Amino acid sequence: MFSGLQPTWLPELGPSLPRQKSVPLRYVTVLVLLLVASACRNNDALTKAEALQRGDELVERKQYGEAIAFYQAAVASDPRDGVARLKLASTYRYAERWGEAIREGIRAADLLPDDQDAQLLGIWSLLSQERYLDVVERASVMLKRTPDSPALLVHFANAKARFSNSTFVLSRLDEAWRLGRDAESVRLHLRPEVAQSDDRAAEAAFRRALEIDPTMSDARLGLAGLLWAVGRLDDGAVVLQEQADEEPGHAFLNRTLGLFYVSRSRHAEAEKYLKVAAALGDRDSRLALADFFIRGNRGEEALPILNEIAAGEDPGAGVALRAADIELRLGRREQALQRAEKILAREPNNPRALRIKAEVLFSSGAFDQALRVADAAVAAGPGASEARAVLARSLLATGDLGRAFDEFAEAYRLNPSDAQVTRDLANLALALNRDKVALEFARTSVRLDPNDRGASVALVKALIRARDFSTADRTLAPLLAKESTSADLLVLLAAIQASRGGHDVARSTYLRALQADRHSFEAVSGLVALELEDRQIARARQRIDQAVLEHPSDPGYLLLAVRVSRAEGDAPRAESTLRTILAKDPAHVVAALELADVLTRQNRREDATRVIDQALARRPSSLELQVVQANLLEETGHIAEARTRYEKIVAAHADAYAVSARLAALYANQGDNLDVALGLASTAKQGAPDDPAMGDALGWVYVRKGLPRLAIQHLEEAVRAEPANALFRYHLGIAYQKGSQSQKARGELTRALGLDPNFPGAADARAALNTLSR
Repeated sequence: MFSGLQPTWLPELGPSLPRQKSVPLRYVTVLVLLLVASACRNNDALTKAEALQRGDELVERKQYGEAIAFYQAAVASDPRDGVARLKLASTYRYAERWGEAIREGIRAADLLPDDQDAQLLGIWSLLSQERYLDVVERASVMLKRTPDSPALLVHFANAKARFSNSTFVLSRLDEAWRLGRDAESVRLHLRPEVAQSDDRAAEAAFRRALEIDPTMSDARLGLAGLLWAVGRLDDGAVVLQEQADEEPGHAFLNRTLGLFYVSRSRHAEAEKYLKVAAALGDRDSRLALADFFIRGNRGEEALPILNEIAAGEDPGAGVALRAADIELRLGRREQALQRAEKILAREPNNPRALRIKAEVLFSSGAFDQALRVADAAVAAGPGASEARAVLARSLLATGDLGRAFDEFAEAYRLNPSDAQVTRDLANLALALNRDKVALEFARTSVRLDPNDRGASVALVKALIRARDFSTADRTLAPLLAKESTSADLLVLLAAIQASRGGHDVARSTYLRALQADRHSFEAVSGLVALELEDRQIARARQRIDQAVLEHPSDPGYLLLAVRVSRAEGDAPRAESTLRTILAKDPAHVVAALELADVLTRQNRREDATRVIDQALARRPSSLELQVVQANLLEETGHIAEARTRYEKIVAAHADAYAVSARLAALYANQGDNLDVALGLASTAKQGAPDDPAMGDALGWVYVRKGLPRLAIQHLEEAVRAEPANALFRYHLGIAYQKGSQSQKARGELTRALGLDPNFPGAADARAALNTLSR
């Protein structure tokens, strides 16, 4: 009677299947039991046979809840009746009450050891509990009696393979592919420590079941899952495709096969099966097809699917937000913003909606607003790399390069496969003169996406900085072969030529770039740099004045004009231009830093401090502004406050090596915390070994610890790198003095005072010279 149990492999028959609204089964059961009890009180009690008969009739009418109550009554009257328990267990399965079905199935099998149906149900129950050894034992016994039972062979195979059901592997890989997880990692960890002999036995049993019944779905799906589990992916797909072609009306099979083909980049086959699955109306399958279109840059085809799904149940507004992302890519900013705002009206801290709103604001040029919203998005969802990236871009647009780098770095840590973020990191590292970091990220970006033109351009720039001109040439050549008149590529070619000393040919190439794009800032900047280096300052002034006339509000051109003014020695003009930038954008970090430097060089440190304080009020998280503020406090004699600021920065930024070195030197100057100072300076030297300031700080700490021999090596290295640095020469002079090398000490101290009679430490240098002269 029960050999026609519904197949266990269909996921739609699992516990997650939505059920039609009806009176809960437990109420029906209680009601029927009450009726049975009432009949007993009225001397019209149902016998066990009558209860079973009534249950059978109700099962025929698919009234499973009512049938269960009568079967329960029969079991209650005779708990040792295996047939009654078998019927109860089977009906629990029909009613999708899986836990009760499993429990009663095992009891029925124990009571009916010779009943094929009972044993099959019992084995299914044990398999559902992952009691694989018990299944193998029972199935082996039964197979001796009925060796050609396909159902037994499948149960035996599943147990040997450590599958709780025939779709164990398929369903988990399907989920991994749909959710964007690492499906290969999932596959490798599905069945730890399964012996190869068990897998061979499982495969043999699945294939034997198919020989007996070639149409048996459980056997075919279990075999496909086993082949995938052991790494025979294409073989498994062949088996699964046979089943999917025979059952075009089953969404799960077609979707899983389509997702497999996506993972193998077999896009035509993937689309075929995903479309079949989606046409059946299954939500997961429609989303899978939409994602397929999205990955293929077919957003126009994905949007109608997402809109239809979002119109129904959309937990967390995830589908609507996915549609908003597509609208952003298609340039439909208003539609994307409307979706985000609608969600934010209900959920003000929805991180994805905040991120989309920030992206719309950023793309509209509202950088300050984008920054505020992106900050909120990251606060609401700190683990989202996309939010970190839009925050980083907003910070970059508002001039906060240091924090922008930190946010890009965090976005990369969260998603190291994002080629765009990696490329942005490379370009920003170049802007921050972190050349080695730039080269590393540029190479990674090219590896992640070899066809990304921007990544190759960033790599060429980084190679030029690294003075690896041969590799830069080889990387640039294929790009120029395709786009010989592209302005940005010609600028790179000119930079290589200029770096090799070919200023005339580089100038000609820059001019070709301007012919291709008269608004190329990089070409103008390159020409101005060449002219300043060649001391053709008047020509540089003429060029930048013309460029500023054409771009009067562009801070990039204005900052370039400041560079020319400083080369001319015209500090008032440089100051005026920088104040023009800050008048329009008071939070422009680069302009604030430049103006502070201009003022400091005029010994107007109080004015410089006010500029930095004003910028910090708007950009409190800017590391560059914090560092300059601490430097100015130190230079204006506010040593205790400067020390506190340095300590705070170092605590928050372990890789702020310049600050670590500065704090170490300050400790050394005060003769305080020398062991801490040595740790800071050593870390800074290791982190930035080519920066002479790191070596100077480490050497100076050794001097103050009374270890001049260890100091001299580092200080000599710093002086060789920057021979015109008076402070470095002073530190080396004191090291020579402490090391009893008086003649060398006099020479270095004299040179230091000759370079700058007023450098910090000049008074101590004069005192040391007087001591050496006695």
